[in-house]
Amino acid sequence: MDFLYFCFDPLDDKPDEFKQNIAGRAAGVRRLGYRSDYIYYNQNELVYVVKDETKHFSVPDPCYEVNDTICSAVCGIIKENSYDFLYLNGSMLNSKVIKIARCAKEKKFSAKVVFEPEYFPINNFCGEFVKKSKGQRTFLGFNRAAVRYRKSIARMPQAVDTIAVMDVPCTEACSVPAISAYAGIDVGAVNFSRAAEGTEAPVSILGVVTDGGICGYERIFTGLKDSRRSAKHYNYSFDIAGKEEDTAELKRMASDFLPYVNINFLGEKTCGEIAELCGTHSVAVSDLGCYKRDIVYSSPCIAKLYCAAGIPFIYAYEDISLDRSVRFALNVANNSSPVSADVLQSFVLRCRLDSRLAQAERRYAEDKYDWWVIMKHILGFTATGRREA
Repeated sequence: MDFLYFCFDPLDDKPDEFKQNIAGRAAGVRRLGYRSDYIYYNQNELVYVVKDETKHFSVPDPCYEVNDTICSAVCGIIKENSYDFLYLNGSMLNSKVIKIARCAKEKKFSAKVVFEPEYFPINNFCGEFVKKSKGQRTFLGFNRAAVRYRKSIARMPQAVDTIAVMDVPCTEACSVPAISAYAGIDVGAVNFSRAAEGTEAPVSILGVVTDGGICGYERIFTGLKDSRRSAKHYNYSFDIAGKEEDTAELKRMASDFLPYVNINFLGEKTCGEIAELCGTHSVAVSDLGCYKRDIVYSSPCIAKLYCAAGIPFIYAYEDISLDRSVRFALNVANNSSPVSADVLQSFVLRCRLDSRLAQAERRYAEDKYDWWVIMKHILGFTATGRREA
């Protein structure tokens, strides 16, 4: 089987994690034993990665959506190779993207096309996109793009076989069968080394801020301050990693809580360094502030990294990748209420008493979070229409 992934949004302003996810998807399909290539573009060039070779195509007119030059180049690649699966990912859907999907089916009648929208619900993106650009010089261009977007949505049932919806439960979108999925990680690359902790050992908390607007760690600060006696008795420390721009507001708030908990800011850390920190801390914290943006469903990669590293963690959102019954993760309310020291201590103690918990958590990550597992799930549904139990 031959697989082609095409990200049709320019990557110029995308974070490194987004680019890693592109390569991760392709590597996951290769691990299934298939050929797997991918294409992405910056505003002035199209990049085609096949095996160990990278080819570059010039895009003379910088653009924020697929134009004739990009469409012609991608269709040319498809016609030369005859792919079984075409996986499209992006936000600015237009007639050129639909043409690329049809090109795959014209080249190979049995070819399947998967579309992963960057934003969901798909129909809501158009209005939000135009609203955000209103008053800017680009408003007219974006408004025209929005019209093209709406027309392309209407054509999707004829060109797309499956819509892969990230992080949210979904069975159908825009009259196309949908499959719920989530971003993966390379579990094997995450160091797993957990030392046993005594039940009376100090509690060391690890937080990694990837989005300062929804990390919500002030809920931990407040909970420890409100439980002064418990916080002092259990000797808490809270180490927080993250970029300066993401942790600046937390640093400002932390000064009010320092008498009650030892808060340390570690700066930005690599995935390898975070995995090492997981091995030396009692418990980790994922996002606790999703309520600030009315987010209900989320599946952040940092929580998956915690899982692969075998550290118990707490979170405050609905995660389709995480079974509520697992013993290594504690779900708390998705609101502004403090996370008390008593709740935290009870969870940590329960985890410390289970000597096999870290290994079970690692196995869970291996079974659920590797990219090859996720891509097998998506492609299997696209090929057969059958959902896994």
